[in-house]
Amino acid sequence: HDFYQRFIRPEAGQRELVSMGRIVTALLMVLGVLFTMALDNAHNAFNLLLSIGAGTGLIYLLRWFWWRINAWSEVSAMAASFVVSLAFFVAGKFGHTVDTTTVLLTTIAVTTVVWIVVTYCTPPVDPQVLAAFYARVRPAGPGWARVRRENGLPASPDSMPLALAGWVLGLASVYGALFAAGGFVYGRTLQGWLWSLVAAAAIVGLLGIGRRLWKPAAGPAPVEG
Repeated sequence: HDFYQRFIRPEAGQRELVSMGRIVTALLMVLGVLFTMALDNAHNAFNLLLSIGAGTGLIYLLRWFWWRINAWSEVSAMAASFVVSLAFFVAGKFGHTVDTTTVLLTTIAVTTVVWIVVTYCTPPVDPQVLAAFYARVRPAGPGWARVRRENGLPASPDSMPLALAGWVLGLASVYGALFAAGGFVYGRTLQGWLWSLVAAAAIVGLLGIGRRLWKPAAGPAPVEG
């Protein structure tokens, strides 16, 4: 009902919002049952969810690093990703099967084009809200340079290169640990130890980066206005 109140009927009362929430919940249950009946196996369900998630993944990351992204950007990304993923799913049901890699790349490309166009066609978030967000979070990178410059706010204490390196090491530690466990479970002891070393080295590097990224810093600057 948050979406309904904000974008459809801002004057809606609590009773109307509760009723709308119940209606939408019932519709989601019906759609869930229909999807369940249409899915042949768990693999199809996983691929569908993976495709929907792949389409929206980029904007969920970039919304922290680009001031221009607004609520309509995210709504359009979710809608486009769902429609494109569903189109491939329905096409597969009629015998027009497309490989998973093509589905994922196409969904990401189409969804990205849609939400970028919608972003530039809709008004940005209120400047005061943007300034307050930056003062509290201080996101790194050039995407907030305009907000920082217009409001005289200090630069972010974070480092994008270090953050990206931490992201890579985090992935290496998780997948290294998973592959190590798989190696030991299936009796591939050497492979298990090698992946364990990869995971351990990644964790050590990640701890070092974490100490540099999260060292004590001055609190956020107050927003004037």
